[in-house]
Amino acid sequence: MASGLCLLVTLSSCIEKLNQGQTEYLRIVFDFYQEALANGTLFDQGQLTPWTYKNIAAAGLKLKEFEWVEHFLDQYRENLPTEFRESLYAFSLARLKASTGHFLEVTRLLAPLYVRDTFTQLDV
Repeated sequence: MASGLCLLVTLSSCIEKLNQGQTEYLRIVFDFYQEALANGTLFDQGQLTPWTYKNIAAAGLKLKEFEWVEHFLDQYRENLPTEFRESLYAFSLARLKASTGHFLEVTRLLAPLYVRDTFTQLDV
């Protein structure tokens, strides 16, 4: 438990640095996310928050870790709260497709999308 808490505190500190424009922390944040996924630190009763899911995917996309992101999106889709699951998965997959130049797929994924979260609505 203590190591999980230390990981989250360190992750939070690195995210704060990223938000201040210190992009050299992106790889560190991404590595922390991977470790926290592996040891279960990011889960609350088996679920990931929609914002954590979205932020993990965004970090991977910025680092051009496209295959990893695709695997992550599929693997952890069921760990999202039901009310966010399909829309956040489709949105995140659309971001991946846009990042890899598959723009027709982006349109197909986003056209029918109903997004409950205001921040994700703005991203769409």
